[in-house]
Amino acid sequence: MTHRGLRVVLLGILVLHLPGQAARADAPPIYPWPTPSIRCVLEACNNIQLVDFSLRRFDADGNVAVGTRLRLRDWGFLGVEVDRTHQTLNLTTARWGFDLRRDDRSEGLGAEYRARRLRLRSSAQRETQSANAGWLTQGELALRVSSDFELIIGALKDDRKNPLTADLERPVSTASIGGRWQPSSHFELFAQFADSTLETLSGSRLDRKTYAFDSVFLAGAWRFETGLEYQDLTGRFARREGALRLRADYRVGGHTVIHLAARKKDDVNFGAIAQEAEAGITFFARKHSYDRSGRAAQSTVALHRRAFELGLNETRGYSLEERRRLRERLALSKHRAQLAGLIDSLYRSQVADRNVPLAGFTWNQREDNLDGSRTTTIGLFWSIPWSKERSLGIDQSAVEFLRFSIASTERDISSGFRVQGKRLGLDIALNRELRIEFAWEDPIFTGLDFALDRNLADRFEVGLVYRYGI
Repeated sequence: MTHRGLRVVLLGILVLHLPGQAARADAPPIYPWPTPSIRCVLEACNNIQLVDFSLRRFDADGNVAVGTRLRLRDWGFLGVEVDRTHQTLNLTTARWGFDLRRDDRSEGLGAEYRARRLRLRSSAQRETQSANAGWLTQGELALRVSSDFELIIGALKDDRKNPLTADLERPVSTASIGGRWQPSSHFELFAQFADSTLETLSGSRLDRKTYAFDSVFLAGAWRFETGLEYQDLTGRFARREGALRLRADYRVGGHTVIHLAARKKDDVNFGAIAQEAEAGITFFARKHSYDRSGRAAQSTVALHRRAFELGLNETRGYSLEERRRLRERLALSKHRAQLAGLIDSLYRSQVADRNVPLAGFTWNQREDNLDGSRTTTIGLFWSIPWSKERSLGIDQSAVEFLRFSIASTERDISSGFRVQGKRLGLDIALNRELRIEFAWEDPIFTGLDFALDRNLADRFEVGLVYRYGI
């Protein structure tokens, strides 16, 4: 067999090899070839599992994006994402994480390390244009005081010359300190203080002190989320700004959730800068539970605290992706045998608690006083849940398999013109791991697009997404 032929065989095995197909010790070889070198290669490939795969085509520019993620036995995960202008490579082990990324404008790298009570994260990025020499570097140190409290220290330094950014003000140096307290899944509090030096487009400097507080609180059928931020800027363009964010969800019965949210940003001396309001209602085919309540939330806390007792330092999260990353990293640790029962319990709890929306409506309106614009977005979605009976009504065993969505956005600009955009989507879940996604978007014009007379083409996207075990 030639080297070229061997590469073709290996590539085919890598693409087609799905979880659960790894050879058992008592199973006969898949390919009973006599060559010892070939058998060694195939045995190595049987220790590789495909846990993620996505293939997307964007019709507006003909771009194709491919992403894949492999589990390398009990050692780590390797992920790759590639399209015409972006390339990303990441590697995750029980203690370490590395990533490399590059696009047509910049390139960067990052690293993360988790010790018993310490978590370190750093990244560096530079623009590839020769006239923009210099690096944007960031770092974070998190000290795990207990399983429920984490002290976080951060720093940023930007020494790039003439960076390709449209920000009116950009931080060139920042130091911050904060903490996150999670006494239970029903309550979380985060507080942070940051001291920054900003550079404006005119080249002048500002000093900014930022105080931020965020909290999440569940009480019965209610879920509250709040955020408060205050900024004190001194320098040539001195000012004081404050921002308040509120969100409340209320569950009516077991299958209906009402959403209300508001956000407002003010200049203390001159009044409102921006305000936003949101409302919505969602009907669920299964009995609804918030991401921080139910069996899955209890299993998340139990697994996190047990891992801490064993000397493992993880960040607690409640989204599907955060829980998946938690399970995956702990499954790579040397204590995985002691944690196997809790990891399995968390996954089974997520399956039992999963929420399948049946229909919903959202309305969002944002006003920006700086450019005088008002943007209104209305969204509708309807799902057909999949069960043995293929019922269209409430069904506790249902798993969503068709989801239709439509969103319409309208923006009014004070200078006298109005722009509109639309997005249509269709998601088809062939099973819990494999999805086909379609989307068409008529993008909305910005004020800059209008001023430059830029024509934005319609965008069509089709994708195949495989997520194992999520």
